[in-house]
Amino acid sequence: MIVQTALDQMVKAQLLRRQSTAEDTNLGAGYVFKHALTQEAAYRSLPHRQRSVVHRRVAECYEQLFAERLDEHAAMLAYHFAEAGDQTRALSYSLRAGDHAMAVYAVAEALLYFDRALALVVAGCPAIEEQLLHLFGRRGRALELESRFEDADDNYALMERFAVDRSQARLELAAVLAQTKLRSFVNQLFDPVEGRKLAERALALAETLDDRRSQAEIYWDLMNQARFNVGQQEEAIAAGEHALEIARAIGWQEQVAAILNDIADVFADSGRFDEGNAALEEARTLWRDLGNQPMLADNLSNTGVWRIMQGDFQGAIVCFDEAHEISTRIKNVWGQGYSRSVRGIAYWQLGRYDQTIEDFTIGSALSDEAGFLIGQVLPRIQLAFVYLELGCPHLGLEVMQRLSHSIATPVPQFTPSLSVVLAAFQEINGLAAAAGFRGSPDDVDPMQGFWVFNFASL
Repeated sequence: MIVQTALDQMVKAQLLRRQSTAEDTNLGAGYVFKHALTQEAAYRSLPHRQRSVVHRRVAECYEQLFAERLDEHAAMLAYHFAEAGDQTRALSYSLRAGDHAMAVYAVAEALLYFDRALALVVAGCPAIEEQLLHLFGRRGRALELESRFEDADDNYALMERFAVDRSQARLELAAVLAQTKLRSFVNQLFDPVEGRKLAERALALAETLDDRRSQAEIYWDLMNQARFNVGQQEEAIAAGEHALEIARAIGWQEQVAAILNDIADVFADSGRFDEGNAALEEARTLWRDLGNQPMLADNLSNTGVWRIMQGDFQGAIVCFDEAHEISTRIKNVWGQGYSRSVRGIAYWQLGRYDQTIEDFTIGSALSDEAGFLIGQVLPRIQLAFVYLELGCPHLGLEVMQRLSHSIATPVPQFTPSLSVVLAAFQEINGLAAAAGFRGSPDDVDPMQGFWVFNFASL
């Protein structure tokens, strides 16, 4: 009653304003300060010790009121416990807030919470090994989804330092494995030589710990290192099938889907199309069942590429459209760039040049934003050929000249293609081939499926 009287008096004095409806019915009637400055002055008037008490009471009140919905309020709880000086609970709720944001694909928001959690740990907040595994793993994944690969690598290097300092073998394995993965997929850090060294370190740790999950991931990484190197398809298949065997044996469905998604391309490069198509279909079913939207979109784009190879251009467009819709809805720029880049190929084959040019142009620009190297390079090469077909070789040359700075892409099987195409367009336009861009169509890997270019038309 005394509290209500005080609140009524502050409303009359126009310090507070009563909300007509509370933000949450569990909280009852709500009041807000009419002016932010008034709120700040009231807060600053409290002694520091009393502020901590208030924050703790607010946090504990939230814990009681929303015991069944703590994840929804984790960010608020993390803030109040941090201000109350309870760093342990602040860390726990920061991690939960990050996970909650990741679950709805709010990756940038998730990073804010993981960064706060990291700041607490660096400042000395006690953290058990499970929390460190969770923090560095989820933070690194969020950075990867934002295409901040160098920042992700720094995150994993810090993770390894924590592991060594604390003699935590599981944490060290996770850190080395994460660094391996960054060098096994197409991004700015792709480096199969360094990746293999890291994989060997990770495999030794995994065998010592009898960690079958990590072993499955390591062989998956070895498969990808090999498949992005010319002439190593058989090695890639052997590593991929071993990874798949381990993942199936331990019932790890998500990893099974990831391996199937990638090994399909290796089967295609080796001419084993039926096996590749079956792998893609099984992976797609698993991604739908698991509710993994980014990987479902990736699989759909891959499936669309296969349909192009089979001459089913309309069926391919259906796949690309669904992949683009999913990627747009979850704000996955990488997926948007990929789906539009490859959809342009289907429109090209159908003679729809306006849509082709739009998809290649926008798809490559989105790939620039996402740091998706293949999407940055190949759609532009294809766009140059479109201009050639339309009788505008000078526009094709402009595209290739702007692309020439990307010749040093760390994906070796595409470097000869880039060199040959640029030299060819220079010749068509009556220019001497630039030094360093000479090549022959024979240099182009013939197993690169739909990426092989028709040099005879030049």
